[in-house]
Amino acid sequence: MKLIVIQLLVCCFFLEGFGQVSGKFVNKSGLPVAFANTTILKSSDSSFVSATTANDSGIFRIEKILPGKYILRFTAVGYLKWDSPVFELSTLSAGKEFGILTMLQQDKQLDEVVVRAARPPYQQRPDGIVVNVESSLMSKGSSALQVLERSPGVIIDYRNNSIALNGKNGVTVMINGKTMRIPLEQLVQMLNGMSADNIEKIELLTTPGARYDAEGSAGIINIILKKNKRQGTNGSLSVTGGYGWGEKAAASLNIAHNSKQVDLYGSYSYLHDKTYSDIFITSSQNMPLLGGNIEVLVWDTTHALQNNHDATAGIDIRLHPKLTVGANLNWSSNTRSSISE
Repeated sequence: MKLIVIQLLVCCFFLEGFGQVSGKFVNKSGLPVAFANTTILKSSDSSFVSATTANDSGIFRIEKILPGKYILRFTAVGYLKWDSPVFELSTLSAGKEFGILTMLQQDKQLDEVVVRAARPPYQQRPDGIVVNVESSLMSKGSSALQVLERSPGVIIDYRNNSIALNGKNGVTVMINGKTMRIPLEQLVQMLNGMSADNIEKIELLTTPGARYDAEGSAGIINIILKKNKRQGTNGSLSVTGGYGWGEKAAASLNIAHNSKQVDLYGSYSYLHDKTYSDIFITSSQNMPLLGGNIEVLVWDTTHALQNNHDATAGIDIRLHPKLTVGANLNWSSNTRSSISE
């Protein structure tokens, strides 16, 4: 019994807390800046941590942020980009309330205007949020599961192989509008092996329309893959590589043959990740109720190697300008090995 109590106290002692950041965006007239993109970046290298979209009242809230030093970034159409001063979240001060932030509008008199379209990373719609993966450099070399994990409201539970949207489990996952009727464990593995380079956008639908046949009340995650609509035969190839605690590599190939009535398409992607984690924890605490001083020592090193293959092939046949029938086949292979010391 004494050993169980000690273990529970140790778990509580080393439980790492999460922080949250909140506030409200307004313009110089005091009116809310609706649906502004709000991003948390690491102060050391400006790398992406988390993001959300302000609501129609300009209020934003980002949760589950680990302790550290960060920067808050604001971007919205018609406004100047704004970065906050560096702020820190810790176990003692896990919340940062920015209050009301006044953003400056981009007022310029131009002699000539050149319009270039660029989709923002996140777009607010009445039925949910759209993550434009294709226009984000942060998705290059990542898997579909990693992009989902960084998307607003999506939580991946790797231990139980579950996907939650806005805190609700039982999410329906679709690819190109077709429900993936496979066990959740296999679905998580398939998404982990799917390259983000093959994804155009991800729809996070909390209130899906009537055209979607949702089986639960948690919402829908619809992954839209890239499709080349140009006539004839065309394709694309992308290769990325790097090193970070082990070699990393990713490659993807897309090919399509389109005619007036029949479209044939296929894709293949490969992900390689060799890495390791090293955890060393030492602590001591005086607890008279349990017999005096208690010392804890934890040391764990895990070497992991992961290789993922993912392939898709499909056909679309236009029987009528308003009627198209199609079929697709998805195949994935995931292998992972790890050694703990």
